[in-house]
Amino acid sequence: MMASSILLPANSVAGTRRRTPGFLLSGDRRSSTAQVVRTQRLFFVRSALDSLETKVSDMSVNAPKGLFPPEPEHYRGPKLKVAIIGAGLAGMSTAVELLDQGHEVDIYESRTFIGGKVGSFVDRRGNHIEMGLHVFFGCYNNLFRLMKKVGADKNLLVKEHTHTFVNKGGDIGELDFRFPIGAPLHGIQAFLTTNQLKTYDKARNAVALALSPVVKALIDPDGAMTDIRNLDSISFSDWFLSKGGTRTSIQRMWDPVAYALGFIDCDNISARCMLTIFSLFATKTEASLLRMLKGSPDVYLSGPIRKYIEDKGGRFHLRWGCRQILYDTSADGETYVTGLAMSKSTNKKVVKADAYVAACDVPGIKRLLPSQWRESKFFDNIYELVGVPVVTVQLRYDGWVTELQDLERSRQSRQAVGLDNLLYTPDADFSCFADLALTSPEDYYIEGQGSLLQCVLTPGDPYMPLVNEEIIKRVSKQVLTLFPSSQGLEVIWSSVVKIGQSLYREGPGKDPFRPDQKTPVKNFFLAGSYTKQDYIDSMEGATLSGRQASAYICEAGEELVALKKKLAAVESPECPQSAAVADELSLLESIMGSVIKDGSSCFLSFCCVFILVHPFSCDAQELKACGLDAIYQFGDSISDTGNAVLEFSILPYDQFPYGITVNNATGRPSDGLLMVDYIAQAAGLPFVEPYENPKSNFSHGVDFAVAGVTVVTAETLVKWHIPPFVTNHSLTLQLGWFEKHLSTICSDPKACQEKLKSALFMVGTMGSNDYFLALSRNKTLEEIKNTMVPVVVQTITEVAKKLIGHGAVRVVVPGLHQLGCSPGILTAFETNTSVHDAQGCLKDFNDMFVYHNDHLKTALEGLRKEFPNVHVVYADNYSALQYIIDNLSKLGFKALREACCGTGGKYNYSVDQLKFACGLPGIPYCSNPREHVFWDGGHFSHQTNKFLSDWLLRDMLPKLQCAA
Repeated sequence: MMASSILLPANSVAGTRRRTPGFLLSGDRRSSTAQVVRTQRLFFVRSALDSLETKVSDMSVNAPKGLFPPEPEHYRGPKLKVAIIGAGLAGMSTAVELLDQGHEVDIYESRTFIGGKVGSFVDRRGNHIEMGLHVFFGCYNNLFRLMKKVGADKNLLVKEHTHTFVNKGGDIGELDFRFPIGAPLHGIQAFLTTNQLKTYDKARNAVALALSPVVKALIDPDGAMTDIRNLDSISFSDWFLSKGGTRTSIQRMWDPVAYALGFIDCDNISARCMLTIFSLFATKTEASLLRMLKGSPDVYLSGPIRKYIEDKGGRFHLRWGCRQILYDTSADGETYVTGLAMSKSTNKKVVKADAYVAACDVPGIKRLLPSQWRESKFFDNIYELVGVPVVTVQLRYDGWVTELQDLERSRQSRQAVGLDNLLYTPDADFSCFADLALTSPEDYYIEGQGSLLQCVLTPGDPYMPLVNEEIIKRVSKQVLTLFPSSQGLEVIWSSVVKIGQSLYREGPGKDPFRPDQKTPVKNFFLAGSYTKQDYIDSMEGATLSGRQASAYICEAGEELVALKKKLAAVESPECPQSAAVADELSLLESIMGSVIKDGSSCFLSFCCVFILVHPFSCDAQELKACGLDAIYQFGDSISDTGNAVLEFSILPYDQFPYGITVNNATGRPSDGLLMVDYIAQAAGLPFVEPYENPKSNFSHGVDFAVAGVTVVTAETLVKWHIPPFVTNHSLTLQLGWFEKHLSTICSDPKACQEKLKSALFMVGTMGSNDYFLALSRNKTLEEIKNTMVPVVVQTITEVAKKLIGHGAVRVVVPGLHQLGCSPGILTAFETNTSVHDAQGCLKDFNDMFVYHNDHLKTALEGLRKEFPNVHVVYADNYSALQYIIDNLSKLGFKALREACCGTGGKYNYSVDQLKFACGLPGIPYCSNPREHVFWDGGHFSHQTNKFLSDWLLRDMLPKLQCAA
């Protein structure tokens, strides 16, 4: 029988609830005042644990044990040293639990900020940018427990207990859980009275839910959870429709909820995911109550957790990425991790611990795991999981978009007005969104400005290839469709964050592939929201996985110490534990595979490679005679030393097998070094570091090159009816970066000229991406020659001219290589009627590159005449590569047109780069990259870059006139 007393919604964490202004519905109990009003309310949990009130208000009482584990017993075993890879919520949750048990913890994070998918950062203008929209459901018991422990619970703002749907035209629908009596009646009345569905759909909806395991959860939560798990094999749509639910209910209510939970719709999400949430909503009053942080996650969530960890003696190591898992396999077949090969820029070290935790997301763990471990079904199952792409857009307006009642108030900037809650919509590509200036005002409300809408585009696939400007245009148009009253408000700032693989795709039948936190490798553990736990992939799931990982480690404490002693006894200097490449400049060869005393093999997670080092020619060494003190590199992936991976984490350039030849994946799209690296070495300078890395040292130049960049702007490409790449970078943007950098190193034009007179400027290689985009849109070679080449060459020349105006006196402008020989171009554009040259390359394509180069040489000749005191040098990349082609066997090459890293077809390359790109799990690479001209579909190998730079240096030195 339901208790007759009135239940106040119990709040398991501190916070303030705010009235939701901005609209008034028929029968609405709220004020229509448009001002945000903060009202303090007292929340409490009743103490009688056996009362029904407690059962429906206290999350941990009469609840599934898998979701709400008891507090861990005090650890009494030996103190352990634990290394955690990944400073996301799962990694930090693991660290907190271990530190509380007295262990020593180090956390390694490859990025410059912590938090993972819950992270945020501040851009150069002071704007807080989040990885996604973060909403805290009332059933996040484990996360609330963590936040209370670290003192972050006070940073949550409780919203009105209603779920708001914004429909086309500003029509508002609600699931209103505000009711004098708690669960399950509050939920029943919410679904029966919702105005988001029509009467028939509500009735069928009620029937479906009445026939679900949700009802069983009221009396047997663990039994209900078992039943829910057993429904993982079907989609929510299939289950819901089979129980009498309607397609309209799915489209108008459940799809937006599914998108918000898992970034996929009801046809594609497992019934397990949705019913897990429903069971909590039905049985716990607070489960459906939403909270949001009062500011950015970095300040109000990750920040307090980090402080707690550091106060407990834990250590964070940012920008340290794990490149390899070092491991041994003993004679009895047992596998043990012996260390982690870590790197930070050119610094390297091997980290040793008693236990190792990989707290990664799905793409991260796939990149990290040694390929040999896939022989174990446990690890191989992980590769059945894939991430969902998601795009998060922030739009700052000059007024209040979600204020629907008072048009005049929506235009003022004195106070925040509008809808202060998470918002769902079935009528836009962003299924959930919020006005952060209202919901999280500490960092997002800016005096004198208006709404900051944060919109989550799901599915994100259609938006991933679009430039930011097009995404902003489409999203702002959809905002206007939802809020016609916002007509006339302008977007004054925006940001776009694309994550290629976010939450794992919780489709039907995928739950069995989720790995446990305890692995077959005794001292290696997993954490992450994708790992096995009873909740879904979420912040709560990540936190729970950390608790479970810590419990497994503590349980194995004695065994881990014994294993450490065993490993120490069998270690031998004859079996190196890492690839000891002490200095990239030395390019020392690393040899693995020695035999240790007990006969077990010494392995790395990637094959060991021999590096053939060719000394620089005497001519190349003479570049030092130029007395250069800096190199400024502009260009695309041919010269990108790490910018692209900092912007697009989906790119694999900072993960093995990229960098395999020099045993360091630094973000370069090659198995080793690039031409700019060799040129820097020849000049006696350090490697040029990427502009996008805030930790880079720019004392000897800057690399502005970004993979995928075009010469012309995105706007120009669009005028030619050519969709740009995902990046909207152009050579003009790189010039802007340089000018911004210049303002930091010199104060006036004269000082800048003095500063730059000893610098070398490399403007390219560039142009190929412009042409490839055109070809992909079925532009003919003649169209490209007649329309594009003159503009591309003119743009390159104009940028070179501006650099000269700033003080450059040595400007090198490279031409294009004959990329008609590249595996990518051959695979994508070769036809039965293609004309090939003697080497099997596409002759028409290479002729086009010659056409570009001829125009470029003519333009540079004009620059020399205009600036006779400046050394403007054409770098003949085409002839440099032709030298290699003509001397393939003499130089040790065996393959011109086949990629070393890749799979598929006669060129070892597939056009389906989403599935078969170099660097993705399971994609093979050759055993000897130095025998291949191309490392992957379009980038040269380490060895090729070495020979190309040697040839160019010999050719360019006389033209640079360094001895003059």
